Amino acid sequence: MRELTRMVEQIKPQAQALYEAIEIKNSCLPEGARASLAGELRLLRCIIHIVIGEMTARLGAKV
Repeated sequence: MRELTRMVEQIKPQAQALYEAIEIKNSCLPEGARASLAGELRLLRCIIHIVIGEMTARLGAKV
């Protein structure tokens, strides 16, 4: 149970760190490339806020 609690607590900050790292990496690319990769960042942002957010809320209530 402690392992699950640790994972629930860490997944959102780690996903946010991944998002920020990708954002920094993409900022060094030419404008055209950044525009095409914006969809990937949008998808990751939705995963963080909707999927991971809902999952951690459900698991948090059970842990």
